Amino acid sequence: MSSYSSDQLDLYFHRIHYPQAEHPIDRFAFLTELLRHQLVYVPFETLSLHYSVNKQITLNRQDLFNKIVGRCRGGYCLENNTFFGAILESLGFRVMGVFCRITYATRGIYDGSWRAMSHMANIVTIGSSRYLVDVGYGVDGPSCPLPLESGEICIGLPSQQLKLEKKKLAQHTDPDQTVWVYSQRREPEDWQEIYHFPDVEMFSEDFEVLNHYAMTKSLWSQVVVAQRFTFNAAVKQRSTELSGTILLIRNQLKSRMGRDKELVRTIETEEERISTLTEDFAITLTDDECCAIKGFMSELK
Repeated sequence: MSSYSSDQLDLYFHRIHYPQAEHPIDRFAFLTELLRHQLVYVPFETLSLHYSVNKQITLNRQDLFNKIVGRCRGGYCLENNTFFGAILESLGFRVMGVFCRITYATRGIYDGSWRAMSHMANIVTIGSSRYLVDVGYGVDGPSCPLPLESGEICIGLPSQQLKLEKKKLAQHTDPDQTVWVYSQRREPEDWQEIYHFPDVEMFSEDFEVLNHYAMTKSLWSQVVVAQRFTFNAAVKQRSTELSGTILLIRNQLKSRMGRDKELVRTIETEEERISTLTEDFAITLTDDECCAIKGFMSELK
């Protein structure tokens, strides 16, 4: 798999507003800052499944670079995490991709069951330590590198705690099987299990299979979504402290800052939704892309 060139990396740093003069020497601090800038400036979005003629998603590294850097777009989990993993590899980090199962609790089913493998994340190694790095999940995802240390609690967004635990699942028939379970909570709420993953490296061919499902059968093929994180504007000096998220889903624009959720506005027309993508997510669609949603179930009429 090809790495990105030094010129491409410079373009990426410009894309995420993170010039090399600000890069720390410490590798963990550098990884943390890269992750936060990525979350703020590269949105999670499903637009290519709705506002494109062919409704296709590619995981080719150069195609992802052209889309995310060249066109200032984002992507869903497979795109953003494949791209960010390639950026990290090009910067000398050791990276492996993993498959994740998301809890059915995200669909309102609280019986301890898990969906089929439907999410991708990365494991990044620095020295002798390994970290879960995920730039493709959203507000309940890990917004910092999360150490693969069972039970160690980290701080994500304001009022949010994160952790990984090595667990055996009730569904396991082999008593020796364990997985890493990622959980988050917002005090005073209880811990919520979000997804789990086996400690096994997946290959690009495996993610192509998952990508086919995501393009054709997943919720993302039916729903227009864009989400990005925000920096804390209350901090006067330049800060990379994250404050919350902005979410466009179907015809609603929402914000979440800490425990506070707000419906910013309801969107009535396609023209208004396209303007929202430009104003709130810095995404500009071509005329052909704007027209490509016409006649599909996700179109606002």
